[in-house]
This record gives sequence, C-alpha cells and structure tokens, in this order.
Amino acid sequence: MATYHSVEDVIAEQILPGEPINEQGKNKQLLRDFTSRSEGRLVDEFRGMGRFLGRRVAPWHALKEEGTHYSEDELDILDYFFGNPRSNVSSVRDSMPGDLWGQLAGQYARATIPARDRLLEIAAGMERIDPAMTIQNIAYAIRRSDTNFLDVFSVVAGLFVERYGINYGHASLRDSGTIRMVFEGVSQRLTKLLEFERVGAYQEQSTRAIPFEAENLAIPFEVRGTPFEDRFAAYGAHLIGLYNRALERSKEWFHGNLHGLRDDANEEIASRLRAAGVDSDRVIRSKEWDGVIGAAAFDVARMLIPQFMTTSLAVTLNTRRFQELLTMMQSDPLWEAQLIGRAAQIEALKVSPTLMKYGDASQYQVERHERMAELCDTIMEGSSLQPLSFGEFEIGSKLVSATRDLETRLLASALFSDSTGEHSFADIVGRVASLDQDERRKIALTLLEGMGPHDEFPHALEVGALVFERTYNYGAFRDLQRQRGDRQQWSRYGFHGFTMHPMFENVGMRDEVVAAMHLGRKLYVDLLAAGHKNAAEYVAPMMGVVQHVVTMDPRQQFYQAGLRTWDQGHEDYRRIANDEVAATLRRLPAFQGLVRFDPATYRLNRLPEKVNSIVQGEIKKAQKSQEA
Repeated sequence: MATYHSVEDVIAEQILPGEPINEQGKNKQLLRDFTSRSEGRLVDEFRGMGRFLGRRVAPWHALKEEGTHYSEDELDILDYFFGNPRSNVSSVRDSMPGDLWGQLAGQYARATIPARDRLLEIAAGMERIDPAMTIQNIAYAIRRSDTNFLDVFSVVAGLFVERYGINYGHASLRDSGTIRMVFEGVSQRLTKLLEFERVGAYQEQSTRAIPFEAENLAIPFEVRGTPFEDRFAAYGAHLIGLYNRALERSKEWFHGNLHGLRDDANEEIASRLRAAGVDSDRVIRSKEWDGVIGAAAFDVARMLIPQFMTTSLAVTLNTRRFQELLTMMQSDPLWEAQLIGRAAQIEALKVSPTLMKYGDASQYQVERHERMAELCDTIMEGSSLQPLSFGEFEIGSKLVSATRDLETRLLASALFSDSTGEHSFADIVGRVASLDQDERRKIALTLLEGMGPHDEFPHALEVGALVFERTYNYGAFRDLQRQRGDRQQWSRYGFHGFTMHPMFENVGMRDEVVAAMHLGRKLYVDLLAAGHKNAAEYVAPMMGVVQHVVTMDPRQQFYQAGLRTWDQGHEDYRRIANDEVAATLRRLPAFQGLVRFDPATYRLNRLPEKVNSIVQGEIKKAQKSQEA
C-alpha cells in the first residue's frame, strides 16, 4: 500500500482536479462558480479506505472477461439512476423513483452486493413481468429518453415497500428526502459519523451479510506504509481465525444443548394453530432451525469484528442536514472521514449544486476538537480520579439525572394538550401535584386507553428529560445509537475494556479471546505512543467498551422500550433498553403496566420470531384457501 504523509495525500490519490471547462460546459462552469473546495471528480473505482465493490468499470481498455465488467447497456442504466456508478460513494439521481430507492435501501441489511449490482438484478428480473423489458431494451429506452419503463420498476418496487415497509412495520423504508447517497466499502468506525444526523433514514448492511475476511478489512490511511500496517493486518487475521472458530463451536453448542427448545417451539406452533382453528401439521423445518441457530451463533462471533472491517449503507437526508453532515465529516480528525466527506460533497453537487456548496470543513470545528481534547487531558490530570483500568466490564445503564417532578409535569402536559386554553400550564401542574395516586393513574390510563401496537405515543409525553450513562460494547452501541430521536454524546473511539459473552466460556474459548483483547490493547497503546491517535480508533472489536450518554424525554424512552427490548434483539442492547425503561417507570408509577416492553431472557432470541412467522404464515394460508 502507498504511504501517506497527510490527509491531502489521501485526497489527491482518489480525487482528481476538475475537468477543463469549454464553451459548451456551462453547467460545469456553474458548479465551479459555486464552490472551489469541492471542485474535482472522483477517480474511476473510487474506493475510500476499503476495496472497490462490485464489477469492474476501469481501465476501459482492459480485456473484459465475462462477468467481471459492466456492459455498455448496464452502464447506461446505472448512469441513469446513479450520479456516479463508478464509485463506492454515489448520489442517487432524481430519476430514481422513490419506491425503487426504498427497495434498494431497505435491502441493504441483508445484501451482499453493492446497490448498483442489486439494481441491475432488479432490472434483469423485469423480463419475467414484461418480456419486452430486457436489459438491452431498457438501455435503449434510456438513450431515447423514453421513461415509460419506469412504471414497471415502480410497480415491482412498490410491492416490496408495501410488504416490508408497511405491512411488516419497517417505517424507515417510507422515509424520503432530497439527498440520497450510497456509501460502500466504508469502515465500521465511519458508520457512526454517517448516521449522526437525527432526522434521516439509514439502511446499513448487516454484519451478517459481510464475510469477515481479510479482503473486507481496511487499513487506516494514517498508518499505511508504516510498521503498524502489518500489525493491523496480523491483528485482523487473528480475529478472523477466532471468529470462525467461535461461529462453528457456538453452532455445535447450540445444536447439542438446545435441541429441546425446538420440540417446545413445535408444540407452541401446534397449540396456537389449533386455537386459531387452523388444521396444519406445520413444524420448524431443519433449514429454519439451522437459521435460528446460525443467527444466535453469529451474535456471539460478531463481537470479534473490529472497527476496520468494512460495510455499506444508504443515507437519505434533506439538503440542510446533509450539508451539516458533510461539514462535520470534513472537520473530523479521521482521514477517512475527510476523504468520504469530500467525495460525498462532489457527488451531492450533482443533485443540489446550490445548497451543497456550504458543506466544507469548518475551521471552528477543526480547532474545537483539538482544544477540547487538550483541555480534557489537562483537567483530568489535575484530579485524583484514575482512568478506567483495562479489563472486563459489565453491561448496564444508570440514570444520571431526571427532571424534577417529572411525572407531575408529564400528566399536566397530557391534560394541557387537549385543554381549551382556559388554564395555564403552570396552573395545571399545580393542580396535578395535589392529586392522589389513583387520580394521577386515571390521567395516564385515559391518555393511553385503546392505544394499539402501531399507534405512536402522544407528543404530550415530550416533557422533561432523563439522562442515562451506558457502559456497553461497540456492537450494542452500533444498534442503539440508531435511535437518534434522543440526544447523544460519546467520546472518541478508545479501547479501554471489553465485555465477555458467556458463550465463549461454554465453548472453551474464553482464555484465547481475553488474550486477543490484550493483543488489541497493546496495538492501541503503541499507536497512541507513536502519535497515531486517529488510527487507534479503528482497533477495538465489537466487544470493546464504550461510554455513551443519552438524554431522552419519556415519549422517546417508551418508544425505545417497545422497539429494542423484544426477543429478536441482541441480548446486550436489550439489557440496556430494559435497564432504562425500568428506571424510567420507577419515576413514573402512574404509567406502570401501560408501556410495552419485554424483560424476559431468551436462550435463543430468534426462536420466538420464527415461531410467530410460521403461525402467521399458516393462518394467512388458511384464510386464502377459504376465500378461494
């Protein structure tokens, strides 16, 4: 790999100067007038810190082996929908129907290929619906500016969005925005920056969909060409070996010790179908059982994935929020963030050339990062407090502070929101404060009476705040940070401890996993000593510890409880969500029993979801049979 001496070297390698302007290039001249910092274009096969994903598009003179390059027809289709299909970072053109974007973004969680390849798969499948809709004919229509073919795309994509975005409750598929962009081959570390803005839609590739292999690891730019490059690669290879053993041993352990749960689940299926009047002998099939076991084993093994493993995600934001995101990224100390931020700005200019000119780095933000880091070190050195000692941590969340008389203010807000305005909020607060517990309970019951599973909690609950400090791992943080309806603060990524999944003990791997954590800690400390503070942020695996402070109003807290405590979730973040809703309800006794959450512990957390899926499928099949 090349050696980089500054972030400017990184940017210069993958971002070329703007193309010369001729008299016919008025639109390009307009772009140049809007901004100087974003002037330029991305190299073919722009990759970021990871590798280029998808089929090859360059060099153009290369011998094109079948299946390795896009055809001219395919490139015409991709160019119609994407601002730059020759790049891991690309805007999405306005020509892409909203439903089609919803399908592409929604499938990221389980997709193993980039969005452009998935779009071509969808295009290739159109021929089954309309024999005239071949790849060649779609490309021909595009070249003739005939957009009637979009109707078929919209119908097919609409069916997907209706099924998964509406019927199955994945509401984020229905979000829309002005800037739509794909970021592919970026590090796990970078995802938390890309998903930072609260008002946005984010669909990220699940760690299950990315093979944990050496080719999907990305060495930080800051240490390429130094001895640390080999140490990163060696550490990644060591974790890959542990990951593969943990995955296989966990599967064996689950199969050998939990087979009785399959019998219990089959009995539950039969009982629920009888109760529904459905005559069916449906049971969990072997492939389905293997899937449940595989998911549980992956939840164990994934804790070994480091932050320099790559992933992909689709982002939908309005232009103002995207502009703020670009400024934050280009002001961040990480070289990867600055490169991807600059690339995203160049691509966003193709969609919104006016607003995106303001997405440059902020000197204030750059200097603030440096000033505050130095000040924190100075202040804490002058205290008697000791830094966290590296080792194993317990997962948990503690309530740091809460609004005084929170329940009184919450109940008063419920009354005030539907009042005629004859009384001030302060007067209602005073009256509620004088009520006994039964009367207070009546307000809460009346507010939430008849609320269904798809109804949102009333906005009247957006009063006051609860502040929690979470101690958990990067894997759980990766999932819970996506809430974004709350307000969040976390420190730069460190490696100050780790959590330990009990399965590592069960399969006899605890000692070697602990040793791997200390090996990573040594790499982290050595990077700091050598002045590579930025690169050190990529070292921690998913089981590394992070401190995370969140501030939520009760409405957001109740929403989180209903979303993040259920059986299909990872046990680590379920523990955090359950800790927090329990602490909240202790402050709000009038709401006890009125908020849906699931404090149970599951030996196979994906099994109840599979049982429900089978039961609902059989009931629906029986209903269709009766209608026929």
